[in-house]
Amino acid sequence: MSQPIAHKLILILLCLLLAACSGTRHLPKGEKLYTGAEVKVKSRDKVDKGSIKSAAQEAIRPLPNKSFLGMRPKLWKYNMAGENPHTKLKKWFKKRGEPPVLLSDVKPGVTSQVIDAKLFNMGIFKSITQSKTEETKRTAKLIYTCYVHKPFRIKELSYDISDDSISNLILAEKKKSLI
Repeated sequence: MSQPIAHKLILILLCLLLAACSGTRHLPKGEKLYTGAEVKVKSRDKVDKGSIKSAAQEAIRPLPNKSFLGMRPKLWKYNMAGENPHTKLKKWFKKRGEPPVLLSDVKPGVTSQVIDAKLFNMGIFKSITQSKTEETKRTAKLIYTCYVHKPFRIKELSYDISDDSISNLILAEKKKSLI
């Protein structure tokens, strides 16, 4: 076999081996690996879906295991170490690894409430967030769908302060205020 073909064959085998190391082999029976969540925004009104989606993304917990090119190297290190590592190498793997985030660790109802609270802070007072689980053989992801309306905005703010010294202080800081 010529050398370039051998190198290509080794590279292909190495890629297949790495792709097979998804970290799901060592999961407890009946558990699924949580691979993350997706946020969808639905509205009858014209809204800024990007800002709503990013606010909802901030509320999603727990975060899934980090992945790189579809693989989870930190999860792989953690699994390589085993339950009770005895050698220095296995202890190093355990320390540098990341325990699996299981679907049973995720509380979609609580997360939906936190997303609604974030949207409330944006002026979307009557949002409804629903969750749906999409499962495969060993993994699962959540899809949060936010039903929103156009955010309420304050059009005008007037100050009625009788004390001039306090009025001057408040009006001097008016431009720095978020309201």
